[in-house]
Amino acid sequence: NLAHWATIVRRDLGLDITARPGGGAAGGLGAGCVAFLGATLENGAAWVGRQNRLEEAMMQADLVITGEGRLDEQTAFGKVPAFVARMAQKLGKRAIALGGTVAEGLDLQTIGIARCVAVTPPGTPLAAALRDAKNNLASAAAKLII
Repeated sequence: NLAHWATIVRRDLGLDITARPGGGAAGGLGAGCVAFLGATLENGAAWVGRQNRLEEAMMQADLVITGEGRLDEQTAFGKVPAFVARMAQKLGKRAIALGGTVAEGLDLQTIGIARCVAVTPPGTPLAAALRDAKNNLASAAAKLII
């Protein structure tokens, strides 16, 4: 449906929104904002990082810890941990990651994440994961830094 919509935008507005990085996210919201509001798209992690002076904070750090609800094959392609890890790598800092869940066999060393650990044990129902989040996070953090 997004491809069909992009064809109509190209035909009626003369804009090719198909090659816009991030344009397909959130059901095409970004591309819609470009097409109808004249918006420009910006990497959200980079914007938040600038607002919070992430690079300055990393320069002071000995270790960078990042995280995401799920670390998986998509992590390297635009998720926040990839942005954070690449910045850490650029600054010569070691980055590690916590994920609510982590895809089996995942290796993120190519993007600068030395190690990643799942917070929630595999197969844990959501209610149990929420109930035990504090203890699971403490356990995962201990595994991560050992």
